[in-house]
Amino acid sequence: MPRIILLLLFSISAGVLSAQKMPVIDALKKGWVKVTIKGKGGHVGDVIEMIVSNISGKDLDLVLEAGHRLDSKDSTVQDVLVNREEKFVLGSGKTKTVAVSGMCCQARKHSPAKESIFLVGQKADRPAGENGEVHR
Repeated sequence: MPRIILLLLFSISAGVLSAQKMPVIDALKKGWVKVTIKGKGGHVGDVIEMIVSNISGKDLDLVLEAGHRLDSKDSTVQDVLVNREEKFVLGSGKTKTVAVSGMCCQARKHSPAKESIFLVGQKADRPAGENGEVHR
């Protein structure tokens, strides 16, 4: 009996330890979350507020990866490059507000203002170019 309990505990802990975080963009594409992203004003640091609602019916282990680009809805405002990974668990039916650290990545455009709207965008896949602009 003790061996069965030990084996069961080992199996459960192995499953917990092997769980991987799902990128927010993947959960959004699957229709598991709703996301609203707003600027807090400024061009570097905790400049973004991301509100994530879990509509999947199950708990989600999420991550917004460093290097992810948040696209400004306003073409005159700079996009923001996430510079610190944000990990969080979001229970079924729950909503969470996450402070996101980032930096502007289009030198020729305006700095995001408070309440500027952003889209989830995608992972930046090329290094910064001339004038510090990050390309996709």
